[in-house]
Amino acid sequence: MTGVLQFMITYPLDTFTFVVFLGFTIGYHTFYHYMVRRRPSLIFKGKINIVRRAWVAKIFEENTGIVAVQTLRNVTMAASFLTSASVILIGGLISLLLNLEATQHIFIEGDVPRITEPVLALKLINLIALFVASLFYFSLCVRLLNHIAMLLGAPPAAIRDAMGEDAVQFVYSLYAKAGRHYTFGMRSVYFLIPAVLWFVGPSLCILATVGVGFICMKLDFGQVRFQ
Repeated sequence: MTGVLQFMITYPLDTFTFVVFLGFTIGYHTFYHYMVRRRPSLIFKGKINIVRRAWVAKIFEENTGIVAVQTLRNVTMAASFLTSASVILIGGLISLLLNLEATQHIFIEGDVPRITEPVLALKLINLIALFVASLFYFSLCVRLLNHIAMLLGAPPAAIRDAMGEDAVQFVYSLYAKAGRHYTFGMRSVYFLIPAVLWFVGPSLCILATVGVGFICMKLDFGQVRFQ
């Protein structure tokens, strides 16, 4: 705790930047998750989920599981690629974090370091956390999509007997959850922009964080009519 207070006193602007960044990323997406679960009609993702359920019902009704698997394949490939990229970048960033003295020379102008070692460590940890979140959400998305691809080819009665739930509702709930994981994975990628700009300066990071936050709000609420 003493180390944290010392950091806040020594680097007030970077501390403020981190608080703003954390507030937008965690605070907004906690609110987003609440809206998807509790007030779906007021958020674009909620309306998309209604369409998802209708799509799952149509697949079972017309027995077109192969078409569904082909539809899901593109999302699975994209999530798999981003998962692999996250693993590689996490390894590279951890290597930099464990060799701060060798890394710091990149940010030196003359004899004066533009980014001191504690701040550089915080920025690298911030990037690692975003890539870990990306890895976590995209891998969960791939896992659920694989289950969905199998379930869409199974008889609805078998799903109902095994899961104790209507086949359409069960597969839809998995599909909606996979969609949330994909969204959170993509948001981790979006917020890499301000995280990277923080290496240039705290002011740019704050502006980019607010900008990305408003873009996310536009994506979530901009296509929804409030009645």
